[in-house]
Amino acid sequence: MNQTRARHISSVDHQTGELLDGVIAWQPKRHYFQEGHFTMFQDVLEKLAKMDLPQRDMQVLMFLMSKMDMENACLINQKAVAEELNMRTSNLSRSIRNLADKKIIIKGEGKVGRTPTLRLNNTLLWKGKTKVYKMIAKDEPIGQEEARTSASEQMAMFEKDKN
Repeated sequence: MNQTRARHISSVDHQTGELLDGVIAWQPKRHYFQEGHFTMFQDVLEKLAKMDLPQRDMQVLMFLMSKMDMENACLINQKAVAEELNMRTSNLSRSIRNLADKKIIIKGEGKVGRTPTLRLNNTLLWKGKTKVYKMIAKDEPIGQEEARTSASEQMAMFEKDKN
């Protein structure tokens, strides 16, 4: 009969010569989420569902969310987006305006070339470092002139527009 013997594994501290039980293993820090990850607040899904957004606006919102960069920035070429979504650029512009009126997206004052800057409201979802989000949530300016409202003020505006 073949018996299995228990093995005792240990390590040696080379400075003291002490025998240590077990083996010390280094494990690199894992980054579970690489690209394409953002955090969305669950209550927002309910609020968006109850806002009765037109299908076109919801389609544009989902597309913007999929293209969102760090700190919720969206730099889009409206003509290319309209083609990709099979809609006219005028309809895309109207949807962006509707989403901005409802404070779901925030239009920046600046442009990169001819492309306007957009940012998804950080009270709805967030892509970026947690410490940056916490700084913004503590009523610190976001950086864009139009977007200098705190997270709590943005949520209050979102709630008001929802009704």
